[in-house]
Amino acid sequence: QRRVHGSTTNPPPTAKQLEAVDRTLFSSADIATVNGQIYPIWNKYDPTSDAGYRKIPKAEEPMLLLNGELDAMTNHAWAEHASIVYPNATFVSVPFSGHITVFNSLTSSGDNCGLELLTSFLLNGIPDRSCLQSIIAPDFDGKRNESRVMSLQLFGTEDMWD
Repeated sequence: QRRVHGSTTNPPPTAKQLEAVDRTLFSSADIATVNGQIYPIWNKYDPTSDAGYRKIPKAEEPMLLLNGELDAMTNHAWAEHASIVYPNATFVSVPFSGHITVFNSLTSSGDNCGLELLTSFLLNGIPDRSCLQSIIAPDFDGKRNESRVMSLQLFGTEDMWD
């Protein structure tokens, strides 16, 4: 059965339902595995009821588009295209970063480059790209100090395989 947003016969999940799902999760609610657990109880989008479906919204405000080069959720070409469609957009490709670059673009100094890009854009209207060259590549064996720091931030332990 298809659920439509706003339907009274199929209301969105309650806070208790979402909390119950959240307690069973491996990590935070933005991880792809969570989507599979929440998907069955979440309302489905009905494009036939949306007058703006397949239309690009107009926006004249300055915007920052960050796209991680390892982002499996947002196609890099789509992000680049959006920067062409919106005349006041600034596009930044973030190396060694996946989805949600503001939180997963750790630099050799321990900072998050995505957060630095966002902060400088909000304060100055231009992102400071100087951190891009100091983003560390993924370390899948977990032996580098930066990887232990990242593991501690993400999992609460220095051993990412613990």
